[in-house]
Amino acid sequence: MRIVESILSGDQRIKLAWFLKRITDRKDLALLTEEKNWWRKLSGLQTDVHLVKRIKAMLLYCSLYYEIVSKESAYFRQSGVFLPFRYYQHSIGLKPFDGKSNFSNFFYTAQRAEQANTLISGALDKLQNKSFPSGKDFVIECPMYMDRLAFVIN
Repeated sequence: MRIVESILSGDQRIKLAWFLKRITDRKDLALLTEEKNWWRKLSGLQTDVHLVKRIKAMLLYCSLYYEIVSKESAYFRQSGVFLPFRYYQHSIGLKPFDGKSNFSNFFYTAQRAEQANTLISGALDKLQNKSFPSGKDFVIECPMYMDRLAFVIN
């Protein structure tokens, strides 16, 4: 499906064309299930175990999302991504913690969001001596790395 919209930027009208694709692969359809999206709902559970599960679920969700995107595109809009990462060709870096970021909005308090950020930072530290996954571009490499991050978070 193609959606065309026109936006006004200053005194200039810009035409945008969005191409939507139906997800038909059974593995990719999992992206839309409640099982893969439970982490989006704020929960009264505030335990450390629940926090670890939430971070892992976020990473695995984004991994699958980027894997799907990599089949259709060689790039994505970084600003639309809620994880606190900076993306580079063949690398990921962690942004400084921001209690008002999109990432922080998935937690009841800024303190819990900061703990989640610390968990991700620790996972990055654990993988610092491992080679970043190799692929033709970062849209392919990022999901592979996010899977690794999810695996080492505990």
